[in-house]
This record gives sequence, C-alpha cells and structure tokens, in this order.
Amino acid sequence: MKPLSSLRSATAAALIGAVAVAWGSIGPAAAQSEIKIGLLTINEPQHWMGERFIAEIEKRTNGRIKGKLFPAGQLGSIPRQIEGVQLGTQEGFITPPGFLQGVNEAFTVTDAPGMFDDLDHAFRAISDPSFRDRWHALGAHANVIGVSAYASAFNSIASREPFRKISDMAGKKIRVLASKTEIEMAKRLGFAGIPMSYNEVLPAIQQGTLDGALSAHTVMATSKFASVTKYVTYMAASFIPSVLYMHKTWLDKLPQADREVVLAVGRELERPMTNEAIKFAEEAWKIWRADGAEIIQLSAADRADMVKKLAPIGDEILGTNPKTKELYEILKAAALKHKKAS
Repeated sequence: MKPLSSLRSATAAALIGAVAVAWGSIGPAAAQSEIKIGLLTINEPQHWMGERFIAEIEKRTNGRIKGKLFPAGQLGSIPRQIEGVQLGTQEGFITPPGFLQGVNEAFTVTDAPGMFDDLDHAFRAISDPSFRDRWHALGAHANVIGVSAYASAFNSIASREPFRKISDMAGKKIRVLASKTEIEMAKRLGFAGIPMSYNEVLPAIQQGTLDGALSAHTVMATSKFASVTKYVTYMAASFIPSVLYMHKTWLDKLPQADREVVLAVGRELERPMTNEAIKFAEEAWKIWRADGAEIIQLSAADRADMVKKLAPIGDEILGTNPKTKELYEILKAAALKHKKAS
C-alpha cells in the first residue's frame, strides 16, 4: 500500500492537471473582444449597417466578439473618430471615405463628379475586386482598414432659401467636404464651399454661418435638417459611398477564424445595404416633405450646364495628382466595365 503522503501528492497532481485541462478548454472560448463602432448619423442606412454588422459577428463568433454602436456623434467629431480608429480607442467608424483624405488623398477618388449613372452602377464599380481591395487598404499604414462599403447616395443641397437654379447659389456659403474635388465643384458652380464636419453643420446653418449644406439627403433627413433648411435641391453632382473602417491592429490580432468572420460579414453586407440605401432614398424624400420642406429639381438645361462644368474635374484634379492618379484610373475603368449599355 502506498503511503498516505504519496496518495495526497498524486491526488493534488491530478487536481492540478484537471484544472489545467479545464482552464485550457475554457480559456480561449471565454476570451471576448468588445468593440465600439461610431458614426455621425442616426436612423438611416449607416446606422442600420452598424447594427447588422454587430449582430451578425456576435452570432457567428458565439459571443466571442461583442459590439456596441454609437450613432449621432456620441464618440466625437469626424476627425476625433478617425483618430480613435487609428489609435485603437474605438475599433470602428462608419463614414464616407472622403473624410480620410488626411490619411491618404486617394480616399477622395470616389468624389469625382459624373462617374456613375445610378447607385447600382456605383456599387458594381466600387465592389469590383480591381478597385475594392486597393481602396480598402489605403489607410493600412495608419492602422485603418476598410471592411465593408456600400453605395449610399448622390448629393443634394439643403438650404435656408430656395435654390431653384444654379445661379441662385452664387455667393452663398455652403458646406462641402474638405476634398479638392468638392471645393472645386463649389467654385465652378459659383458658391463658396466651406469644409466642415457633419456634426457642426446644422448649428452653423441655424446661426447663419452657412446658407446650406451639400450632403446626402438621406442622412440630412433623419438628422432633422428640415427644422432649419426648408428647401432641398437634388444635385446628383457626385456620389457618396459609406464605409466601415476598423482598427487594423485589433483585426490582425483576432484568431484567424474570427478575423475571417469579420471580413466575411463586412463583404456580405455590401449588396444588401446598397439595396437598402436605394430603397431609403425614396423614403427620405417623404421625411423631408412630412417635415415641411420643399424638394427642388433642377431644370434639364441647368442640369446639362452643371454636368458640363463639373465633368472635367475628376481628370483635372484626381487624374493629374500622383497620389490619386493610379486608383482614380482603376475606378474609371471599373465604372466603364460595369456601365450598362444604353
């Protein structure tokens, strides 16, 4: 018979081994990654994209990744949230790519006027592998990676006074993105383009600092711009995509299976969210009207004049800049490839 001390040692060793096995089996499974995703808008496709993305990755990872969405600028201004993704203080940010021009000027290539016939055409072009992979990797050097993108909207101008003709905009102060493309668009249409973060725009219009804002009518509708701007002129001068950007280091450190889930969910959401955006574009006009705003369509003559003035901007600005030229030409080729025969 073994001595009592030996039995105790064997029992202790067995217990330690059992605990180690149990810990090893539950340790990785219990590991959980919590993510924060921010956006500036609310109750529209960008918001819904964030909700669906989080719900789906939570489901497919069995809760190993948990997410929380912060709409309406709860995590701060656009520059602050871009910086947050770079530093990892937040894991995701949903925004039009033009706002990341400080990270890489090539993010602005989708701003080129007149490139797409409609949102479906725009989606087919930006999701073409020749463009999509390079586009999403533009910010990798700054720890920012694109995960999902959809065709959001064409732009409109919400204003305090009616802009029934392009000439009505002359001399007005209208918010634009800070990109060279949008600033030049404003110049050629005769108004002063004032770069400003989206969350600052409505107060600026209320205070009279701005006369209007160039943005998507969809996001402005749910942000209640009609409380101040009783007119919205449909421009369709250029296209606005929406992209989910994530902190690259966080993504790279995920277990391979979870990383693949995140990337797969991002890609799978692109077509459904584009369809949702196309559908919501009509619903948003109803919101504007219900809030007492007038929807203005430019005359055929005015629209033709606008197209003539704006069409050369892409080639002149994006096509001659060494920092944007290569990706711009790739996008042009994708747009031509996916253009439906008339």
